[in-house]
Amino acid sequence: MSFEQLTSTWEKVPVTEALDRFGLSTGAECPDQDFTGEREVRLYRGGLRIAGNLAPEADSHRIPYDVIVDGDLTIDADLDWWDEGSGGFFLVTGNLRARNVLLSGCPNVVVGGDLVVAGRIQGHHGQDRGRLVVKGRTRAQIVVNTLFFTMSFAARPEAVVAADPCRTSCPVDFTADELADIVLPELLDKGQVDEHRISRTLRAGEPILRPGIQPRGLRVLKSLGPPPPGAVEATEPQLPEHTPGKAPAPLLAFRHLRYLSLAGDNDPGILDDHIGELTALEELDISGMGLTRLPEAIGRLRNLRVLDISGNRFEALPDELGDLSRLEVLRAARLTCPLPDSIAGLQALRTLDLASMCPRQPGSPVDFPWVVTRLSGLRSLDLSGIFLSEIPDELIAMTSLEELDLRGSLSAHLRRLPELARLPSLRVLRLSGVTRWPVQPEPSGDLLTSVWDIRTLEELDISGWGGRTLDDRRHVPR
Repeated sequence: MSFEQLTSTWEKVPVTEALDRFGLSTGAECPDQDFTGEREVRLYRGGLRIAGNLAPEADSHRIPYDVIVDGDLTIDADLDWWDEGSGGFFLVTGNLRARNVLLSGCPNVVVGGDLVVAGRIQGHHGQDRGRLVVKGRTRAQIVVNTLFFTMSFAARPEAVVAADPCRTSCPVDFTADELADIVLPELLDKGQVDEHRISRTLRAGEPILRPGIQPRGLRVLKSLGPPPPGAVEATEPQLPEHTPGKAPAPLLAFRHLRYLSLAGDNDPGILDDHIGELTALEELDISGMGLTRLPEAIGRLRNLRVLDISGNRFEALPDELGDLSRLEVLRAARLTCPLPDSIAGLQALRTLDLASMCPRQPGSPVDFPWVVTRLSGLRSLDLSGIFLSEIPDELIAMTSLEELDLRGSLSAHLRRLPELARLPSLRVLRLSGVTRWPVQPEPSGDLLTSVWDIRTLEELDISGWGGRTLDDRRHVPR
């Protein structure tokens, strides 16, 4: 079924009105800025159910309209959507359910809720303009993302993910280059993956993967085998089909383990409460695992001195993080949620890395993490790459601070900096004037006025300011 067959149920609204109403809250946007008054949005109010497939008109190459379903969309068969040029948007404010979701070209498909697909999700030939954005959970058998299509997920899909890691927001099980090794031989053309053959096979409801293909995390877990004799008794992890694996039970045999790394963009997982049984751990690296949850049991690792949770997709951090009384180093780069107030109890903490912290929509100003000002013993604080909405005067209460990194975090929104000269131990200060986001206005050179009064500095980075610093240098003490 095409949308032409549903015209009697649609309300036609101007593009600008639709984007003002729905775009900001969902992330919907249209990369083609040359809209004319003839372009329209077809708005369907309330839930919608489609019998059969849903696709543009068969002879369409450039779709002259955009689509908004203000509610849930249920498609009994496939959402088969393409757009070879205009880059219009297809927005569902609620949940989207379908047998398969097949996307090609330059459509911008945004799902405000969950995406639940019985079969497969595919995107290809996107020309760096086609994209799929899912704000809720994603469930499918497999996600295939190739040839310059972009996919962004709020949480790692419950699926085998075979995709271009540079254009997919989550860790992948197989890269696009590895796809030829896992799809059925008949889907190859001279040894190379044929995306159109894959699409035809998906439309026919037939499998595309070779038998036995599993997510990488599950393969690693099975390769470890059962726990050796004498291991701490543990419940066998229950692994839903097509989901990444939990922390392997065999690790519990190592009662005296002091260092453990489970890091790796290609080994996403779920860290369960058994990690709390490794009480001898002093260093734990769980960066880049695709985690959305850090178990409360992390607080039982009372000997932990170094913890790296960078590069995950946490929805929240547990208050038990504040129970790590011996923790000296916490690396949490690219953190996607606020810090809990309980970390104020980490009085042994000396190094805190919050680089590129982004708990909101990327590119939006980020509230200063006030709780860090209560870490009186902190010596190194990395707040680089964050579009900070403010830098409070309370920062100067951190009298033990020796290194402060604010590169790329300043903007024209900041009228002044705290009196950093009142930090008696400050040796290293990084204040690059380069901004990270297009919507982040360049900071004024006036912010550097207080820098010239700091007499304790051994290292100063004020690159990227250009002529904005020249007029202020006359204030440097001689």
